[in-house]
Amino acid sequence: MAVKTGLLIVLFSVMLSQACSAATGTREDPIPIGTATDIGDSWSIKVLKVYTNANEIVAEENQFNSQPEEGQQFFLARIELTYSGPDSSEFDARYRLRAVGPTSVVYSIYGNRVGVISNKLDKAEAFTGGVVIGNIGWAINSSDADRLVMYDDHAPKGNRIFMALY
Repeated sequence: MAVKTGLLIVLFSVMLSQACSAATGTREDPIPIGTATDIGDSWSIKVLKVYTNANEIVAEENQFNSQPEEGQQFFLARIELTYSGPDSSEFDARYRLRAVGPTSVVYSIYGNRVGVISNKLDKAEAFTGGVVIGNIGWAINSSDADRLVMYDDHAPKGNRIFMALY
């Protein structure tokens, strides 16, 4: 009996520590890279990889791409979108996905352009079960690069889910 009780206590402790360590999706405790999260409208998103200083990547992609302004750098993220709703739906990353860092400046894909990038994800349409993978990016203040988080601007302000880009 004591062994069973001890085993239950250990099992409960492990489950409790896992539950307590789960990210909450706030700016201070964002969903980690590699973890899918539901962002509403039957879409889920997962950050697959980030390139915190993508200046060379952007420059090599197209000879007409500009360099970032002084004190800024290009930041790229590879993301995966999955649609689970009925029929089909379109996701417009240019207007929905935003980033914010310690300077509290909001970056939009449309407003803080990086130029031409490979496999760029602007608009995506998918039917039930469809998965779309692509790259997005922002020109950001260099001081934000190490603690940048992303969110869906389509969500109501009190219900935003933040995803780590670090």
